[in-house]
Amino acid sequence: MDGEKIATLLVLAFAILSLLREWLPVGMVAILAPLILVICGVLEPAEMWAGLSHKAVVAVAGMFVVSVGVSRTGAVAFLGDALSHIAASGRRRIVAVMMIVVAVMSAFVNNTTVVLICLPVVLTMCERMDHPPSRYLIPLSFAAIFGGMMTMVGTSTNIVVAEVGHAADPEFHPGMWDFFPVGVLFVIVGVAYMTLVGLRLLPDRVALSMTLSRGIPTEYVTEAEVLQDSSLAGRLLGEVAEKYRLRVLQLVRNDIIEVPAPDMELRVGDVLLVKGGASQIIDLSSGAGTALLPGVDEADIKARRVGMTLAEVIVPPSSRWIDRRVDEIGFRARYRVSVIAVQRHGHHVRQKVGELRVEPADMLLVQGTVESLRNLRASENLILVEGVQDQVKERTKAPLALAVLCGFVVLVSTGATDIATGAVIAAVAMVLSRCLTVQQAYSAPDWNVLFLLAGFLAMGTALETVGLATDAADGLVGLLHGAPAWVIVGAVYLFVAFMSDLLSNQAIATLMIPIVVKASVGFGWNSQTLLMAVAFAASAAFLTPVGYQTNLLVYAPGGYRFRDFIVVGLPLRFAFAVIAAIAIPMAYSPH
Repeated sequence: MDGEKIATLLVLAFAILSLLREWLPVGMVAILAPLILVICGVLEPAEMWAGLSHKAVVAVAGMFVVSVGVSRTGAVAFLGDALSHIAASGRRRIVAVMMIVVAVMSAFVNNTTVVLICLPVVLTMCERMDHPPSRYLIPLSFAAIFGGMMTMVGTSTNIVVAEVGHAADPEFHPGMWDFFPVGVLFVIVGVAYMTLVGLRLLPDRVALSMTLSRGIPTEYVTEAEVLQDSSLAGRLLGEVAEKYRLRVLQLVRNDIIEVPAPDMELRVGDVLLVKGGASQIIDLSSGAGTALLPGVDEADIKARRVGMTLAEVIVPPSSRWIDRRVDEIGFRARYRVSVIAVQRHGHHVRQKVGELRVEPADMLLVQGTVESLRNLRASENLILVEGVQDQVKERTKAPLALAVLCGFVVLVSTGATDIATGAVIAAVAMVLSRCLTVQQAYSAPDWNVLFLLAGFLAMGTALETVGLATDAADGLVGLLHGAPAWVIVGAVYLFVAFMSDLLSNQAIATLMIPIVVKASVGFGWNSQTLLMAVAFAASAAFLTPVGYQTNLLVYAPGGYRFRDFIVVGLPLRFAFAVIAAIAIPMAYSPH
């Protein structure tokens, strides 16, 4: 193996590990990996930057703008109404109707946007019916994934495969509805599975959002410092924990983290990381000579008894707060609310809240007056768990937004324009019709997704340039030579699907496209069969909460654990693999 191949493999491994381990921000990885290849002489500078102007990147960016325009104008508010009307039905019927409605909408609007709209509606419905949201939120996420598979614009992965695949093989040119024959099978089987089988596998867990409204004792994590003349100084840690009914998670003494032990004697200046109910934290702060540290002062905690209220907010992937520290955002100055605690991936984060850097899908427990929470609801950088449907301010523009969306679908469906041009036309129309302001349009795209896609387009070019794509294709052909079409398609589908559980689906699809195009030549096939297998598999990320943004959004509100996605998603993974292995060669003939 020559030096260029070794360098490319090392850079690719670095990029994948950086994304898996979160060593660097996504955008930084997307720029740094191809930049190293330019320095090594594998890529020309023009090849590195070509991805930013690629039709796939332009089309995905345009669809982000269109989806936000549809969302902000309330053009899909009927989703909430439809879900509210079935609240009195049985659980199976609720899940079935919810999934069908969400899947249909996700075929035309970005599926992450659909989940953001429906999430607060479903949580409110669960609270009203006294049902655990864990029974409904994974079905909500999966339905959005299924629905996105039905059309070219339903998910950015289909757009990527259509545009990048066409660049790799000009004979591959799928239209708007070419994904539908197999995509609708996935929707039918997926809804039936979740209704009949998946509901039995889903856990019954009471999420934080429900415990607040029910009055169930809820535990929070905060820090308390032992002040001068505190009654705690000189007392044993175990006695203090027992008196205030608190659990001490950590003790910091002289900037050194100590393992808390019941027989440890407390000293002035000790910082305790404690977990307990609101009343216990109030008692500790008011009567023991301690100061709360995570940006929440004693007066605010006491004020909760006389008019303050608690609420949950979720940080969406498009938020401008991502990667900023909580204390830098200025919740108190901007919105007159305090951040009490943070949940990430279903667990309280064990560090000082103010120093925490916000990540997508973080759930913040905030405290403020009803008026301050109403002001907070208007922010585009978060989702207030209850009442988000009331955020929409431009409902009079809803018919215009729907007209723009329908016009876009017609243009692309009839072949009057390619998807990239159509997406740009629709995005511009959203601004000209005043469904969005120019600033809102600039803020609409998820720039991490766009940079990641552009970066991995450059990585795909590098794989082809040094011959690694050909080597991988030859290996695939050698391994499966002579096998029936259903075996080849099934194997490619499963490999891509399992990889998408760990990495960005757009990145995996981009890397696999040159490989399967060359492998198709080796099998004597046209490329559409394996390219469509890659498209469907890359979106089928059911086994992890990090594999797809919609899974990440429902992770904390549903009170899920990592294994819940595996338990529910693994049977579905193999059911979809069987469908793909049989239906894809029939719908997209290899010859």
